[in-house]
Amino acid sequence: MTPSAGTEDKASCLTKVFSLAVAALVLTYPFLVYFGWQRISPRLILGAAIVLFGLRLLFAASRLSRSQCKELAEPWLFPAAFLLIAFAIGRRTLILYWPATISTALLFAFGRTLAHPPTVVELFARVQKSILTDEEIAYCRNVTRIWCLFFMANGSIALWLAWGGSLRAWTLYNGMISYLLIGTLMASEYFYRHWRFRPEGHLLSNWMNRWTH
Repeated sequence: MTPSAGTEDKASCLTKVFSLAVAALVLTYPFLVYFGWQRISPRLILGAAIVLFGLRLLFAASRLSRSQCKELAEPWLFPAAFLLIAFAIGRRTLILYWPATISTALLFAFGRTLAHPPTVVELFARVQKSILTDEEIAYCRNVTRIWCLFFMANGSIALWLAWGGSLRAWTLYNGMISYLLIGTLMASEYFYRHWRFRPEGHLLSNWMNRWTH
């Protein structure tokens, strides 16, 4: 193995570690807030989020071109600014608004691809099938719109709960219900896409073909 290959493998490994750490923080964030509301300093939670979030973006950006880095960073400027401002102020209630900022970033990330295609869903679809028909591209565009509507609704509920809801209701929605809704939407879309387009070589498509013929 060459030194450059070893360096790339090490960078890739670190990126995966930080990705997992960020994912773990995002998933457990509402429960950390709930159980540590009176025990953990808000700056400790926000500081951990800033470090993990920043390192994850830096490692991801190190493997991209300048234009790709700009495209990657733009949706996350608002959450990053929020974290820094919230950390500087140090008010405990500000940590409740983090889920709403994430939904805002995802809404921007998905929404801007509607104006500047290919859409996010189309990019994911091309991982499974490199060549898409016009009908499939239009379908991906419509699914992207659905995700935008979801992020608008999800962010609005998170914002409302942060503003005037109870801590228990905020934790229940952001730590469980929101993820269940995301999983349901992803699974439903995946199943429907295979039922409608029947991509060749996929187990789900083969199963559907067997039961519908």
